[in-house]
Amino acid sequence: MTESLFATQARLYAESSIGNGTPTGNIVDLPSFSAAASRQTFRWEDRADAFRTKRAERQPIHVAYRLRTSHQVDTGLAAWIMTAHCFDRGSGQWDIRRLGMPEPSFTLQFETEDGDVQEFRGCHIDEIQISAPEGRAITLEISWHAMSRVTGTTLQTATQTFTTPEAVSTVESAATFITGSLTNRATDAIPVHSAEFVMSRDLELLQFGPDGQPDRARQAPWRCIAELVLPAGATTEAALSGQTGAYGFWVGPASGELALTSDNVKAYRDTEPLKSPELRDHSLTIEFRPDTTGRILNIAATV
Repeated sequence: MTESLFATQARLYAESSIGNGTPTGNIVDLPSFSAAASRQTFRWEDRADAFRTKRAERQPIHVAYRLRTSHQVDTGLAAWIMTAHCFDRGSGQWDIRRLGMPEPSFTLQFETEDGDVQEFRGCHIDEIQISAPEGRAITLEISWHAMSRVTGTTLQTATQTFTTPEAVSTVESAATFITGSLTNRATDAIPVHSAEFVMSRDLELLQFGPDGQPDRARQAPWRCIAELVLPAGATTEAALSGQTGAYGFWVGPASGELALTSDNVKAYRDTEPLKSPELRDHSLTIEFRPDTTGRILNIAATV
């Protein structure tokens, strides 16, 4: 069963140790958003009477939670969350790699209208999705695994509030796919109808203790894919059979953008809808591939 979380305030912070709920670093004031949570039961109590007949009443003994939060994208918030899973190489540049990733865990707090605080500890991200629909506000959606849920706690005081515009539209953003290497946004960006970016990894909660809660999360490497709808051209035509090249997605205006780029991708063109020869667009599926160092994505934030 999925439960909607209606919050008047929300906080997000990294934990000093997995699942302990103790802040380390900034406590982020999350902007307005929607959120939902569901309980996962991994193992049920199974009892039998003296005649080996199983009892109907069973209690969950291994439990965890899934959450999904949705925001109008704030480029500062998106950069803070994404770079928490990356390596800093200086000058505002970050790499996300397939191997050797750090493992931050977070606590999410929701203060409801009646003043109660719902707290989810040991939260691990398994998917970040940035959606740029045509002519509309860009959204950021995050999928979480949470190890435990606690009530009756106190809402943490925020130490970090992002000041970049909360609402960022597709028309002030940019994206591209080219067959060479990227130079910069001003040189390579072309008119784009819509764009999607997804980074995801497989997570499995494990080491359930006597309290029925997991203590660790086993993870797989990150994967990145994207979708791009743009005017038809020679490059998109060639992508019908798979075209190698570079991809760039610049979220927000150039003065405060989040840049997601890679020079090692492969694009595949989907079957196009029937349109006039003078008015065509193509939908490309972008597959990110690791380079010789294992890097699959560059992140640069100017916020």
